[in-house]
Amino acid sequence: MPAWGHIGVAAYFLAYFAFLFKRLGAPGLASSDFYLVPAGLYVLLLGLLARRARRPAPQTYFLAGLLLVLTPTLVAAWQAHAGPLHALLLLTECVAALFYGIAARIKVFVGTGVAFLVALLLRETQGLVGHIHWAVYATALGLAILGSALFFEKRGDEARRWARAAQEKLREWE
Repeated sequence: MPAWGHIGVAAYFLAYFAFLFKRLGAPGLASSDFYLVPAGLYVLLLGLLARRARRPAPQTYFLAGLLLVLTPTLVAAWQAHAGPLHALLLLTECVAALFYGIAARIKVFVGTGVAFLVALLLRETQGLVGHIHWAVYATALGLAILGSALFFEKRGDEARRWARAAQEKLREWE
């Protein structure tokens, strides 16, 4: 992209930030996603353009863009007074990153999408964990260990073949 294109995008972002500042006030943790998501999308676009032009390190652009998009939304959703809007936005962003990563075979999208989905799951179940007795967790963990041991005893060769095939397919990804 030529330099004047980056200057035009920077001017757009300045105008957008000025509009948001006037409407929402100074960017705090609750509204930082409104400020940073467009910038993150722009960095993701730069990564896609770099990938298309076969330039080095599009993964760096992808990771930076995904972190710019997902981190402020997670921080806003993690706050105690946050409503469901930030959690739904984060869920949508994570699923989109995950689906695109699988479709385009890009590990950074898949890994980041899964990591932020797990963080959102932890945030959403944070209050529920204290209400369930520890014996339920111990029983579930014991059943999971027993079930996996029985599965690998009966179908260990099949599971190893499946794992090798999945590993080979992942090596083909960027």
